[in-house]
Amino acid sequence: NAAEALAQLGQHAVPQLGPALVKLLGSQGSTCGAYATPSFWAERVIGHLGDHAAALVDDVATLLDDRQWQVRQVAQSTLARLRKHAAMQVGPVMTALADSHLEVRKQALIVLGQLGEHAVPALDAIAQQLKEEGTRASAAAAMEMLGRHIGPSHAAAMAPLVAHNDQVLRERALRCLAKKQEHVAQHVGVIVSALKDGHDGVHGAARNALLALGEHGAASHLDAIASMLQAEDSLVRMRGLDALSELGEIAAPKAHEIALRLKDEEAQVRALAVQTLGLLGQHARPHVGAVATLMRDEMDPRSEARTFLRKYKEDARLHVESIAVAVGHSNPNV
Repeated sequence: NAAEALAQLGQHAVPQLGPALVKLLGSQGSTCGAYATPSFWAERVIGHLGDHAAALVDDVATLLDDRQWQVRQVAQSTLARLRKHAAMQVGPVMTALADSHLEVRKQALIVLGQLGEHAVPALDAIAQQLKEEGTRASAAAAMEMLGRHIGPSHAAAMAPLVAHNDQVLRERALRCLAKKQEHVAQHVGVIVSALKDGHDGVHGAARNALLALGEHGAASHLDAIASMLQAEDSLVRMRGLDALSELGEIAAPKAHEIALRLKDEEAQVRALAVQTLGLLGQHARPHVGAVATLMRDEMDPRSEARTFLRKYKEDARLHVESIAVAVGHSNPNV
């Protein structure tokens, strides 16, 4: 509350309190994020000053050379809060990527990521940090934030992370690549492979990246996606159906392969197959009869089949007898 009250003073607080706040940032015992320390509150107040904090940027930047690594890290953290106002400090922040302390290097990467287009000169240096285990996560976070500004070489540096054993890194790499269509096209092979990932977040990021290719681009990779429907792992089959459902009518050429999953051994796969067929528009009509047979299936496939048949009710009328038999009625008029 005190920090917010001081921040509300805005430009009136800067002349009187600015030097004192910067001094507190560099006070003995400063630790980034450590609650109730003088530097914690100083950083918070400066962060709340908004545009009025621009006058303090140069003074905060002087702390990037402090002999204590904790102070250097706090200075980086404060610059991260100031974002656009810290744009003129890209050079000193880049220099911090060679700092002797890991935490300072990690914080510098986050600052650069938040500087947007101003950090473009630092992209090569950030890409180098992807090679170091200690800074890889922070560098990947920075690359994701700067995804709209990266070039082919930077995308190539991120692409191997799609297969990394860390789920968060896989997601970051995919979201980064998805920000530029040309990068998705360049690395579509690893992206399609990531559709099989067991983690929902990774699969979703891969699916969204593929959609970034647009209708024509995604259609050219239907064979690779549809091949997932033949996998032994039911989760992979579901991932394939989910990806095809996102493509909608673009996936129409694979309607037959989707319909084959109506006889899948797993109820969830059968249900998802019905749902996916329902998104193919008129291309689903030849498969109304096959869907009708699921009216005696387990709850999920049966529910999806009911929804599907209502949508294609004109075609479903041609299968009234089989539907009646499926639901256990000998009289098709029931």
